[in-house]
Amino acid sequence: MKTKPLDLRHISVYLGDHCNFDCTYCDRAYIKSLGGQNMSKKYVQRVADVLQLYPDLELITFHGGEPFLFVKRMDDILQLFPDVTVGITTNGSLLKEHEWFLEKYHDRIRLNISYDFIYQSENRSELFVDDLIEILRKHDINHIWQYVLPIQDKRAFSLDNVQSIVRTMHRSGSSILNLIPLRHRRGANKFEVLLNDISMPHFADMFMRFITTLYNYNIRVFVDGNTDQIEKSYLTNHNKVILSPDGYMYPEYDFCEYK
Repeated sequence: MKTKPLDLRHISVYLGDHCNFDCTYCDRAYIKSLGGQNMSKKYVQRVADVLQLYPDLELITFHGGEPFLFVKRMDDILQLFPDVTVGITTNGSLLKEHEWFLEKYHDRIRLNISYDFIYQSENRSELFVDDLIEILRKHDINHIWQYVLPIQDKRAFSLDNVQSIVRTMHRSGSSILNLIPLRHRRGANKFEVLLNDISMPHFADMFMRFITTLYNYNIRVFVDGNTDQIEKSYLTNHNKVILSPDGYMYPEYDFCEYK
């Protein structure tokens, strides 16, 4: 008896683990110790073969590492699927270098830009956000902002942080913030759970005040990328899978624990 295929509408493609940033909450040494896993050109057709199995596919998303380090792979895949919407999670640092890609696909891409606002120079490489915003506006790129919020730091819910978010997002013309509360840090020898060091009732109160304040500035907040409902039907008709450069398919984001 034939098994009915999954009704996949969203396929994420992990292009590899190379990144040009070294964020404090991303243990690059640990990731590198697992061995470099980066999609080569010969695997593009295999990815295309999987995508072609699902005629109702609505969205392809690209992740890394930093996807724009694999811009040729993205271009190779997208040329085969001219009608599918594309999402890319990026740190934004290589957009100027690859403006040709933005010009080519500006009408169907949405960038998910990972940026840390008042923590940018502390958590990761500094990025001159004015240059980034200029490129986004020049090519009329649909985009949202993604923010890894260090919940154990009191400044996370400060007025300075709110002002930084509001100024940046209003200048770029975006009203959507994908908020990722930093709950743990992965590591080769230690898994640090940050929730163990905070008062949950206090955090819940401050977190809701923070979101409400942003809402009052016309900023819509999604938590952990959940724009509608949390889709966890892994064993029935899961509508999203991840293609990994290790050759496996996953039902959820496991970018640090490839097989």
